[in-house]
Amino acid sequence: MADLAGQREQQGSLRTWKEIAEYLGVSVRTAQLWEKERGLPVRRMEGVRPQVRALTQDLELWWQSQQQPGQALRPTAETNDLRVEQGEIWHLASCCLLYAGLFVLDLFLEVAYQFDRFRLQALVAAPLLGMWIGLSAAFGLWLAWRMTMSGTRGAFAAMWGIFVCSALIAFGAVTRVLPAEPITALRTLPQTAQAAFLKNVVLYFLPLVTLAWLIPFHCVIYLRRQILLGKTGNVQTLLDDRRGTAQPAAAIYIRAGWLWISLFVVGLVSIFATQDLLSKLVPGRFSNLFMLLAIAKTSVYLSLGVACVTWYSKALGSIRRACAEGAAANSG
Repeated sequence: MADLAGQREQQGSLRTWKEIAEYLGVSVRTAQLWEKERGLPVRRMEGVRPQVRALTQDLELWWQSQQQPGQALRPTAETNDLRVEQGEIWHLASCCLLYAGLFVLDLFLEVAYQFDRFRLQALVAAPLLGMWIGLSAAFGLWLAWRMTMSGTRGAFAAMWGIFVCSALIAFGAVTRVLPAEPITALRTLPQTAQAAFLKNVVLYFLPLVTLAWLIPFHCVIYLRRQILLGKTGNVQTLLDDRRGTAQPAAAIYIRAGWLWISLFVVGLVSIFATQDLLSKLVPGRFSNLFMLLAIAKTSVYLSLGVACVTWYSKALGSIRRACAEGAAANSG
């Protein structure tokens, strides 16, 4: 227990969530989660501004009752807190920027062959499109994190729905810029600019973020919550399952190795598709611009996948270490 116990020794009571959390050696959100999920003895005082109160002797008895095999609580400030670490915030922010960049690059790509005609409209729409996609993606991730950590059902569906709706709204907006006629000059029958943009969103962008980003993100947050609830045994069993028969109740777990293999296949397909597209181009005034944008879009597409799967691999490693620490606490 923290030094705050000595400060409250005479009174024997803690008056705020901060004091309760410091006494237990955890974060405020973890203490609140334990009250909701594990019956942490906290009393709520009536008044204009509702307050909480907890007796240290009640907390001691509750703490001892939780020290059971398979359900041991971590007595020190946990490394896998409800908060996303600073490094992970930067990772999520960079992924949102890369995801938004895909839409912006695709917008310019679809008008590149007549850039002199659509340049002004594209330059005006691009920053608005990027901000919309990036901010809506960040909101979807935040909402899924809050819902998962609070135990609310449907967190993944809500997050995925936000990404899909955001992409479709973005498509509806760019139809004011992209014409319903072919722009790119190809040796084969070209698609309209609007159809090509929608195809990229539905067949490339959304499948990638779903497999490499959204499913792993939700799974990691779900597993961290299970650890905070003391269910390290269940998490360890899931991570050690080689046959893939064990799945969490409210998340989708995919082994990082399978994601790397899938990403490798996606990378080969993307590179081949880009090369095939460039080989069919009819030379024109802005054909070099089109090629640069196509290569840039493929690079950003693959960079997003690599960044997401790399983070997932590291996050699973930290979860394994947390499980090992929990097992050591039980054996001790």
